[in-house]
Amino acid sequence: MEAFFIELLTDIFRLSIQMAPYWLPLASGFILWRLWLFYVRAQHLSAIQWTSLEIRLAREMTKTPLAMELVLNAFYQRGTISTFIQRYWYGNLRPWFS
Repeated sequence: MEAFFIELLTDIFRLSIQMAPYWLPLASGFILWRLWLFYVRAQHLSAIQWTSLEIRLAREMTKTPLAMELVLNAFYQRGTISTFIQRYWYGNLRPWFS
């Protein structure tokens, strides 16, 4: 039984080595693509000049909290990047707020 598993593993290893010209470029291409995206996004994020915004509410508030919720939701509704080049060459990301 143990010999069967050893033979099976050697056959799988041999087959994977023989098929490497087919799967290795795909696997390395996928890995390089992910590394490229990480790199360009990191470059884009490091170039952004971040600011803090403080929102102060007036003491005499006559409007409901729903009005302020609508204002804060309007901050989140930003335009999106639409082109392939902006996303994958320049590393642009959708802006986010917290």
